Amino acid sequence: MNYTQLTEKKKVKIDILLKQGLSMREVARRLNISHSTISRYKSGYYKKRKVDIEKKFEIFIKFLLDHYDRKTSSIEICVNKFKKSYFERCPSVKSITVDNGLEFKALGLTAKKLKVKLYKCDPYCSFQRGTNERMNGLVRRFLPKGISLKNVTQQELERIAFEINFMPKKIFDFKTSFEIKSKYK
Repeated sequence: MNYTQLTEKKKVKIDILLKQGLSMREVARRLNISHSTISRYKSGYYKKRKVDIEKKFEIFIKFLLDHYDRKTSSIEICVNKFKKSYFERCPSVKSITVDNGLEFKALGLTAKKLKVKLYKCDPYCSFQRGTNERMNGLVRRFLPKGISLKNVTQQELERIAFEINFMPKKIFDFKTSFEIKSKYK
């Protein structure tokens, strides 16, 4: 059975088939839905909820204006933060991607324990290390291409690292690196 919400199109089909004299079970079989769904629909169980969409949109826009920052908090991050004010989700690891260095040799055991896939990248294939390339892009938000790192102080580099580590990241279910690190201490 297909347990999805009734669309307007499906409701019209139900009405037409019932007017033709078919039983609720026959209509359900033809439309590949549960006969109890048709029973609930016929009895008026489904009522349209009234939502003040303009009020919700106004709240969302205010939230977006208060939290959006081009460098550290993208629109996608703001949308997720807004959703989290209503729904709480827990982070999950789906896969781990590593280079061929010796420092990653024992990571296979961790991947097995977490029940996630472990991917090993080929040398000189930066496209296989998306997270690394993404991090380079984040650094470039603060230090655009063409700026020599010789002119950047250690204090400035630490400030940039701090800003990046406090940016919510999609890979961490829009939590910051520090939130994730403190959870596993």
